Amino acid sequence: MQPYRDHMSSDKIVNIRDLRAHLSAYLRDVAAGETITISSRGQRPIARLVPVEVDPDLEKLTELAETGVVKLGTGKPGSHRPVKPRRTGRSVADIAIEDRR
Repeated sequence: MQPYRDHMSSDKIVNIRDLRAHLSAYLRDVAAGETITISSRGQRPIARLVPVEVDPDLEKLTELAETGVVKLGTGKPGSHRPVKPRRTGRSVADIAIEDRR
């Protein structure tokens, strides 16, 4: 039987034993952007190690949090008591009605 070769990719193909023996080196390769296909006895692929894609929105949000522009939330939404609105005389609706006159 021929060993599995994915002709559509240029990934490294490693067997499980080799992966266990050199896991740190393969993880460094993945962190550098390489994709590694893990095979079962060199016959067929069973898994693929791929680099994590960075979410640009999360990256920007983290940058804003580090500069103090925003504060990242913690806990479950709605776990805090709701803020009671302050009643200071006239409501926004009253002000809008008066402005339209």
